[in-house]
Amino acid sequence: MKALILLVILFSCATPVQRELAPLPMTFETKLKSYFHHSGGKAEMRDDVIKDKLIAVFDWDNTMIKNDIGDATFFWMLEHNLFIAPKTWASTSPFLSKQALKELNRRCPLKSKKKAVHLVTSSGECGKTLLSIYLDGTVLNDVSAWDKSNKLFNKFLVEPSYAWGASLLQGHQPEDVSTIAGMAIDYFLQQPVGSKKKILGKEVAGYIRIYEPMKALVEYLEKNGVTVWVVSASEQHLVQAFAEKAGIPSNHVIGIRPVIAGGVLTTAFEGCGTLPNGNQQIITYRQGKRCWANKIIFHVDTAPEQLSTPASILFGAGDSDTDLEFLKDSKVKLVINRNKTELLCNALANKDESWFVVPMFLEPKPKKTSAYDCSAFGFAAQKEL
Repeated sequence: MKALILLVILFSCATPVQRELAPLPMTFETKLKSYFHHSGGKAEMRDDVIKDKLIAVFDWDNTMIKNDIGDATFFWMLEHNLFIAPKTWASTSPFLSKQALKELNRRCPLKSKKKAVHLVTSSGECGKTLLSIYLDGTVLNDVSAWDKSNKLFNKFLVEPSYAWGASLLQGHQPEDVSTIAGMAIDYFLQQPVGSKKKILGKEVAGYIRIYEPMKALVEYLEKNGVTVWVVSASEQHLVQAFAEKAGIPSNHVIGIRPVIAGGVLTTAFEGCGTLPNGNQQIITYRQGKRCWANKIIFHVDTAPEQLSTPASILFGAGDSDTDLEFLKDSKVKLVINRNKTELLCNALANKDESWFVVPMFLEPKPKKTSAYDCSAFGFAAQKEL
């Protein structure tokens, strides 16, 4: 009881206890500081050996920001008829099911041979079909839009809907994609927190925000000699358009990277690991995030090792199962809790005492009353503290 009274007195003082990373957990701050001391901070960083540099890697959507820039840009483009017709629908993804291709060809016919013909998506069946495939992964009568039995599919390297969202930017020049993303960002930043938006009969998230505690964390890390990167499963130009608002330079962003040919984005992606340029099988997703971190940040040159070698990350932050591989590689891990089972099973088990879990900073999900079933991931059931 005396300890509780002391805490009440401390937190009600006219001069509150000052902390550098409030409202992030004190234990998290202590852990980070211990690594700065152990690694020597700026004074002892060796510029000639990149693995000895202090590197932080942040996911973007729902980690650095509330909601998703890929989603926001997709919604904006639908409403403003900004998608350019591809040569064929099959070229946009090898994972579209036969039913999805049939619906796309029926609802969004590609008859014109002209360059840069924009699809009419703000009303009518074409826009509804695109939205249903992207958002729900279904077409007519809830039939799956994705064929994950395809031999090219690897669940640790690609999520078809994420890849498809990037592929549909094809035909645009890079600067135009950045401009479109900027318009979407400005619009969704102006909408009230908690707002919803109706698009073609579906209710979707109607706003985005930078998480101010995460922005403060970026500033804190940089002041302590840590180089900050973003590795996101949204398309490269979309995240670059937003990153500098959170204090991260655009050249420290790694997103899905479409191949650019003839000055415009194509439906294919740059290669990583054993997959070459022009593939549609690997994006910055799960092991793909590790691969791209190794390739771009740590300059790992051997293709198989880009995928298999743990990245030398000091600090990682993420919110989803899709971030698990690079978080496991990180010495200190911060998890934004969106009740993602595999991620939370690992975080709550906290085997190496390096995982820290915090609620979402805006509209947090309610605390789970039941334990996470972790048997499939090699852990006992885990309950939130």
